[in-house]
Amino acid sequence: MKLVKRYQTKNERYRDQVYLSTVKGIMVHEIATNQEDPLVFVNGWNKSPISKAVHAFVGNGIVYETLPCDPGKALSGWHCGGSGNRSYISFEMCESRYYSWPKPYVAKSKNITETNKFTNAVYKTAVEYCAYKCKQFGWNPLDKGRIISHKEGNKMGIASNHSDPDSIWKTVTNADLTMDKFRKDVAALMKVTKKKQDDKKTETKKQKMVKGLQTALNKDYKEGLAVDGSYGPKTKAALKEHNIKKGSKATSVKWLQTQLIAFGCTDANNKKLSVDGDFGPKTLAALKKLQKKLKISQDGEFGTGTMEKFIKLF
Repeated sequence: MKLVKRYQTKNERYRDQVYLSTVKGIMVHEIATNQEDPLVFVNGWNKSPISKAVHAFVGNGIVYETLPCDPGKALSGWHCGGSGNRSYISFEMCESRYYSWPKPYVAKSKNITETNKFTNAVYKTAVEYCAYKCKQFGWNPLDKGRIISHKEGNKMGIASNHSDPDSIWKTVTNADLTMDKFRKDVAALMKVTKKKQDDKKTETKKQKMVKGLQTALNKDYKEGLAVDGSYGPKTKAALKEHNIKKGSKATSVKWLQTQLIAFGCTDANNKKLSVDGDFGPKTLAALKKLQKKLKISQDGEFGTGTMEKFIKLF
């Protein structure tokens, strides 16, 4: 798979610069026109007042990313006609030039051999692209709701009543293409098994704690960290740059307040904290109690020094 970043800077969705606060997964679409060249859409949608927008177009062996869709830096697209626009990144798959849609809008091919060949090639590229995005975001493709079709989004109540990609895949005669197979193929490419998915359900408290921190740093400071529960060099560097202290942004403070509550650290009057995102005197007092428990300097800032000791409590 060749990946090309070609942002549609003139598209309304790019110009709006509305970032997704939470990215739940990937929504798969078919373009619904007999066009094999993704550049037709990359260039054709890159103008005002066009507001429809996806994060990528998938062709035969090539993917063009047209909206930023990296961890902590994913723009909102307009692709499914529902709330899924605000929670899923998405891509459109190109279709064989031999397709037509006679009434009642059922796809038919004039050359099934060439259509099979092209559709299978695009399917393979889409699998590779989804595996790449899942690795980037730290996702397991077998998790429920992680990779969905437009049709499945409609059943979930977050997308309009479209039938893609099933409407195209069911015309392929030499392969049984379904969303279940698609997800399994992505998992196989990533070497993710059902056992690993089950393991994720019983992730350790430490992993959950670190994931919360990574998510907070991504949302507050657009750090682009993989939310993988590993306190590695990138997460450490991000925390070092954004110590949680008076003046810190709300999501990071809420994460800290949640941790302080979990470890029984109360305010100066021994009262439980509220998770309100405000680093005030009460949060400061509770943090100093935690630092005292950890036997480190009570400087009132949650940085890498505090984290090195804190993580050993798990």
